[in-house]
Amino acid sequence: MKILFISPTGTLDNGAELSGVQLMSYLTSCGHNVTNVFPTNHHETFQKYSHELSEIQVDPYPISSLSWWWPDAPNSKNYEQDILAADFQSQINDIRQLISSKEIELVISNTVNVFTGALAAASEEVRHFWLIHEFPFGEFEYYASKIPLIEQLSDAVFAVQGELYRELENHFSDTGKLHSFVPFTHLKKVDLQTGVATRLISIGKLSERKNQLELVKTFHQLESDDLELVFIGGWDEDYKKKIDNYIQENQLTNIEFKGYQNEPWKFASEKDICVFTSSLEAFPLVYVESILNAVPVIISDNPGHMSVKEVFDAGEVYPLGNIEQLELKVKNILSDYVFYKEKAKSAQECAQNEYTVEKCSQTILNSITEIPYSQKPLTSLSFLLGLDLEEFLKNNLFEKSIRVYFERETSGFSENDSITLKLNNKGSISFPITSDVKSIRLDFSEIRSILQLDLVDSDNYEIQTNAHRYKEMFVFDNIDPQLILIPKETINSISLSYIYYPFHSKGLQQVMESHYDIRKSRDNLRSELFELERQHQSVIQSKRWKIATKLINIFRRNS
Repeated sequence: MKILFISPTGTLDNGAELSGVQLMSYLTSCGHNVTNVFPTNHHETFQKYSHELSEIQVDPYPISSLSWWWPDAPNSKNYEQDILAADFQSQINDIRQLISSKEIELVISNTVNVFTGALAAASEEVRHFWLIHEFPFGEFEYYASKIPLIEQLSDAVFAVQGELYRELENHFSDTGKLHSFVPFTHLKKVDLQTGVATRLISIGKLSERKNQLELVKTFHQLESDDLELVFIGGWDEDYKKKIDNYIQENQLTNIEFKGYQNEPWKFASEKDICVFTSSLEAFPLVYVESILNAVPVIISDNPGHMSVKEVFDAGEVYPLGNIEQLELKVKNILSDYVFYKEKAKSAQECAQNEYTVEKCSQTILNSITEIPYSQKPLTSLSFLLGLDLEEFLKNNLFEKSIRVYFERETSGFSENDSITLKLNNKGSISFPITSDVKSIRLDFSEIRSILQLDLVDSDNYEIQTNAHRYKEMFVFDNIDPQLILIPKETINSISLSYIYYPFHSKGLQQVMESHYDIRKSRDNLRSELFELERQHQSVIQSKRWKIATKLINIFRRNS
C-alpha cells in the first residue's frame, strides 16, 4: 500500500518524530511504500533526519512553509491571517499533488498539531488516520475545540495508550473511531560508561514543560559537594537563561550542560540516576529508554509518566512540584544504590520481552487493511482547498502601496499632508519636495517584507528606519514598516528605485534564512562563552583551587 506520513517537525528531538520514524521503518519492512512530508527547518538534526528516512527506504518530501501547525498551536509563528491562509493553501496544494502523482491510498498525520494532510486527504478522497500524542489540556489545550473536526476528517484516530486514550474517550462522540497505540523507540545497544561516582542526569530538551528547573532546585537543596548534575539535550533559550540565572544567584557548581547529542546515552554511566520532572507528557520515550538501559529512574507523576509506568511498572514516583519529596527519592536511591540498580535490571528484562515494534504498532497495522474509507463532509468543498497561489500572491492578493508623509517647519506628520503611491514588486517612484519640508516618512503596506532600495543622491539624507539594515537591504520583521528621510540640504524632489519582497516570497525567505544562520551562530557563541565563564567560576570556587591558592601565597611570602 502507498502511504503518506505528515510529520510534526522534521527533526529528531521529540518523541512523536522518533516513534514516527520507527513506525515508517516497520511499515516499509512489511512491504508498504512510504513517503514522508515534513517542514524544512534549521534544526541541527534536519540533515540527519532526511538521511535516516533514506536509510529506511522512506521517500523524504520536505515542504517550505511559514507555519506548519495550526495557527493557534503553541510556538506557532505570528503572521497576518491572510498570509497564513495563503501559505496553508500552498501546503495543501503540494500535498494534494503528491497524493495524486504517487497514487497515495492512506494519509497518516503523526501529531494533532498538523491539519493540512487531513484536508488534502479529504479533498482527494483517500483514507486518513490521525495519531495523537498530546493531551487536550495544558500546553495543547487549544485543540480540544477541534476534536469534532478531527473526528470528521479521520477514518481512524489513534491515541497513546493509557491516560491520553482514556481522556480522549470523554471527548469523542464516536468512540468507535478511537483506538490506542504505544509509541516505539528503537534503542541501539549502548554500553554505559564505567562510573566513578553516582550522578543525577536528565536527558531531553530544556523547556518550560520539561520543568528541569525543579531538578536544579532539588540539587541545590541536597547540598552535596560530591554529587554532579548533568543535562544532556538542547534548550529553549529563554528557559535556559532562567536556569542559568538560578545557578548564578545561588553560586551552584557541579552542574554540566552537554547540549544536544545524537546518541545521548553514550554520556550516561552505570552509576547514574535519571530524573524526569516534566509537567506534562503523553508517553515519554526517554523514560522508556532509561528502563531499557537499566538506569534507576525518578519521575514526576504527570499523566504521561504514569502511562509508561502502567506498562512497565518501573521507576520511583514523586508528586510534581514537590521538591522535598523529589529530594527524598534521590536520597533513598543514593543511600542504597545497589538495591535500586537490581530493580532496574529486572524491569529491563521484562521490557525487552514486551516492548517490540510489532506489538506497539499492531493496532495501526491491522487498521491499515481493515478500516475502509468513509465519505467526508468537506470533500464537496475540495475546490476551495489547495490553490497554487505563488504568482497570485505575489501580484494580486495584497493591495500594496506607499504612503508618503511630510513633516514641515510648522506641522508634524499628518494624514492630511500625505500622498499615496502604488507599490509594485519592482519599480521606481519620484515626487516633488517643497522648501519647508523637514523630513519625509515612507510607510509601506502593513506586511513583513524586505525592501532593496536605491535612493538617488543617498548621501544627501539621514535615514531612520524600524528595519534591520544590511547595506541596501531593509528587513522589516514587523507589520508597520517605515522609512524616514531627513534631507541634509535643500532638495526639490526625491527619486528612488526598489525591489519589494513580501514575507511569503521565496526571495525574502532566502534572505531571512541567511540572517537566521548568522543569529544562530552568534547565540551559540554566547552560550559557549557563558559555559566557559561558569566553568571558570566553578574552578576558582572549588576547595582544591582555594587550597592551591593558599599554598602559592605561602610560598610567595616565604620566597
